[in-house]
Amino acid sequence: MSTHVFPSLARSDWAYTLNSDPMALFGRGCVGHVMTCWAGQFQTHGDGLVQHSGEIPIPVDARVMSDWLASLAAHVLESSPEVREEVLTTLATVWPSHHAHNAWKVRFARTVKYKDGKRRYYSLSEQRMTTADSKRYDKRWAEVPEWADGSVFSCFRLCRPGHDIDFLDLFLYTSCVVDRYEEIEGEKGYSVCQILDLDWTNTDPNAFSNFRQAYYAVVYLLEAHQRVGDAKRSLQCYRHNAKVPDLSEAVA
Repeated sequence: MSTHVFPSLARSDWAYTLNSDPMALFGRGCVGHVMTCWAGQFQTHGDGLVQHSGEIPIPVDARVMSDWLASLAAHVLESSPEVREEVLTTLATVWPSHHAHNAWKVRFARTVKYKDGKRRYYSLSEQRMTTADSKRYDKRWAEVPEWADGSVFSCFRLCRPGHDIDFLDLFLYTSCVVDRYEEIEGEKGYSVCQILDLDWTNTDPNAFSNFRQAYYAVVYLLEAHQRVGDAKRSLQCYRHNAKVPDLSEAVA
């Protein structure tokens, strides 16, 4: 396991960590109450990056999570190309991905609606609904709940994984559901903050906005890194198929 250490932008007594092991800090904080199990922090008492305490996970605190993300983005942008490549490669291996939450799943969830006096069952995997009582004991099916009304809140609850996930996974998952829902509806304005029932704005009106800015700073860096990798692979395929020599390798 490798660990990247970088300074905090806003908290002079703390430094942050990025671990290549996605479960590096598992057990040091309750699942669902930390940003993620691979992002950590430790106290420095203002002594540079010297560690003066044990490493602990980033809590679900808007200010701390935002600072971790923004500090990582700043560290990547201000580092040498070699360090930048190393950090982003590590990040790409642990960053959550929700490819399963595609438009088809949200599109089906919009059709799952409760009807008074009618017991119905649905299956997300099969994208079907039925009144057949035989599905009551089939674990692949679930009864349509009374709150199911086809809204974005309903889609969020129907598609949400049945196990506890860390906050970063939950935020990405919710953002995916909202994005797919808005694409289908053809309108914008659904709030991830409202769906997750976050009360951050009670203490700081800019808390959620700051988190989103820091979050997307990291996302854009990661996407750029992945696109460069795609470009290199495409060029390599071209050279191979067109039998074009790689002059940079020849010089080396």
